[in-house]
Amino acid sequence: NITVPDATKRIYAINNKGYLTLKDSKGTGSVKARGIYNGYNGSNTDETVEGATMTVESGNYYALDENGGAAIFNCAKAIINGGVFDGQVAAFNGRKCAETTINGGVFLSVNNYAIQQNNGGELTINDATVNRGFGAVGCFGGKVTIADGEFLPTGTAGTTCHVVYVAAGADVTINGGTYKMNYPENAVPDSGSAVASYYNGTLAINGGTFTAHFDNVSPVELSSGSTIKGGTYYNHAGVASQHSYITNFVAEGYELNANGEVVAK
Repeated sequence: NITVPDATKRIYAINNKGYLTLKDSKGTGSVKARGIYNGYNGSNTDETVEGATMTVESGNYYALDENGGAAIFNCAKAIINGGVFDGQVAAFNGRKCAETTINGGVFLSVNNYAIQQNNGGELTINDATVNRGFGAVGCFGGKVTIADGEFLPTGTAGTTCHVVYVAAGADVTINGGTYKMNYPENAVPDSGSAVASYYNGTLAINGGTFTAHFDNVSPVELSSGSTIKGGTYYNHAGVASQHSYITNFVAEGYELNANGEVVAK
């Protein structure tokens, strides 16, 4: 167990500049701090320590600072195969030079997207669970591919919340997974969608299940350049959605059927 009590002093528990594997062999270990750095060069989070590689197999990681930080703040190469990552702001934050593969784990945030990719870099999510937070995945630049997982954030009352948000030129592909705002009755967001792309972000949806926040809105909100070649789309009550935001972005040779599925013609 590693604890840095005053996380507001911007002190991270670890800054890996070599090869690091984190594994909780007993099942009771934790790291509590402003987070863990991987490959931070000491002056700019968008530059990296060349060759720095971190693998997380298991454990519990808490980012305590309400003003910033992340349980894992990745500036280099990271492979996450499991663990619980709980952040006041973010559970995971990938930066410009980061190359990250997430194969499992639980990612939790309080007031932001649990998993974030910023300013570039590459993020691949093969499997992940998000069941708390303002949103699940925030893509703010770079290339992001999501193959599978359960993304069920709880949202925030009186705020526009998206499960997956694509912006700032991010190039995102979704091949599978479940996307739904799992908000409680006392935390209903004002608006939002399961997946939204804005501000030059592009999105390709090839599969997955997407559920709208409410019965009368689209489960997806897409920007120019985005395409849909798969997936199943529902309103909040579980009825197949035929919203124009879906039909307007269905690729040539595909169609939205009566069951809310986008399939090849």
